[in-house]
Amino acid sequence: MACPASPPLIAPEPRRLLLQDCSLMPHFMADHQGPCDTDPILRSLDLDAWLATDGASHRGITMPVLFVALLTLMMLVTPPASAELTADQVVVLANKTSTESVNVARHYVSRRGIPSSNLIYVDVPTDETISREAYNKQLVRPLREALTTQGLAAKARVLVTTFGIPLRVQAPSTSSTEATWIKDAEERQNDVRVALEQSRERLARIAPAGAAPASTKQNPPGGEDPFEALVQDVTRALREAGARIQTQKEKASKTQLDQWTNDLAKVAAQLGGQATLVQSLQPSGQAMPDQARAQLDRMRQQIALVPHVIHALNESPSDANRRRTYRLTEQAFGQVGVARLAAEEIDSYRYAEGDAGVDSELSLLWWEPGEYRVARRMSNPLFHEFAVHAAAQPELPILMVSRLDAPTAKLAMDLVDHALEAEQQGLAGTIYLDARGMKEGPPLSYEAYDQSLRDLSGRLQRAKSAYEVVLENTDRRFSRPGEAPNVALYVGWYRLRQYEDAFTFRPGAFGFHMASGEAVSL
Repeated sequence: MACPASPPLIAPEPRRLLLQDCSLMPHFMADHQGPCDTDPILRSLDLDAWLATDGASHRGITMPVLFVALLTLMMLVTPPASAELTADQVVVLANKTSTESVNVARHYVSRRGIPSSNLIYVDVPTDETISREAYNKQLVRPLREALTTQGLAAKARVLVTTFGIPLRVQAPSTSSTEATWIKDAEERQNDVRVALEQSRERLARIAPAGAAPASTKQNPPGGEDPFEALVQDVTRALREAGARIQTQKEKASKTQLDQWTNDLAKVAAQLGGQATLVQSLQPSGQAMPDQARAQLDRMRQQIALVPHVIHALNESPSDANRRRTYRLTEQAFGQVGVARLAAEEIDSYRYAEGDAGVDSELSLLWWEPGEYRVARRMSNPLFHEFAVHAAAQPELPILMVSRLDAPTAKLAMDLVDHALEAEQQGLAGTIYLDARGMKEGPPLSYEAYDQSLRDLSGRLQRAKSAYEVVLENTDRRFSRPGEAPNVALYVGWYRLRQYEDAFTFRPGAFGFHMASGEAVSL
């Protein structure tokens, strides 16, 4: 078994991070070698100094100080290597309040030759769901202490949760600090709404004579977000104001036209920030020589970096980071960006999507709760398709977490025995792929996943695999009892949260659904 190489084998010390993921920064300096020390990067960026300026100048096409700092502080990080996983690097968790959990864990340790000292007993509820408070108090803290006192913190690379360890962590309650942030975000939202209303009135006064009537306030259709409807209304007013200026070019004086144009540009900049201005610059002829055009292209690329910096600041929320985030957002993306950021904050700190899998949370065992956003998802920098995985080694380790579990303790222990049987005798049987005959579609769509099943079938056929391959490529599923015997591997679609007993699995076989709403319970 192989897994991504772990960070240096020293006992991690949980602490707060200012910016945890330097992998968000691109590799502009290939000749700069060094560790990814994120705290000095943020200090050196001096965001506050940059935010006090106007950033990019659309006249001189100058780079914002922020991006000059980014260009000079990027670090090239060696990609993670693969390394063989050894038994003494595996730590097994058992729930000491459950005899069955202890039996499963001991069976696994014995059969796999894992040192008995690597078996850690925790006192947690046997329910499938554990509260966030109990998770931190009864699982995370005792596990950290046990790993440290038993000399395992430095070498543990994998945690194995077993039958009897809860599956899910409830969303946390909103803290007093987070409640303050929610209130602040709501006030920012309201300020932006007022500003948008005022902008619409300002736009109506631009080039008013002899033109199409200005936009009027419209009530959004049922179900449409009122703020987004207001944004669309103001955007429409911007276009109408621009059209009115065009119709009056022959009538109005140059001074008046310049005034209207400047007013229009100011409103656009307030609404969409520097990104709107940069996007509106069109290089052409003598007015935009090659050097200026190249600078403009670089600026557009640099504006695209801003969301990554904002993301990094948001991952370590604090009063200071929030102020920086909002100021940077307003500079880059204007009032509309501020309102959308506020909406995300409100949703996040109310923990509408703050529940999680115990195993996923344990992968960040050494991270303090404030060092990552609990609500919603965060990218795994060790995932092979992560866009910048070559530079994604965080300062604190990410552990591999696997679960040995089943509806009963006996079935869980059978999984261990069957896996060993397959390793010793080889895995025989048939490969079943259950597609739906969909046409090709964009990446990450149902159609794309469906096509991947057909691609796998074709690849196996071309490779002349020793396994028989059965592809079901219609709307129906393998669903009739006994329809798929002798399974070595099954991959396919599903009937949501209802197992269809059509399969007879070989010892050591693999089977999984292409589903996002499965495995909520065993």
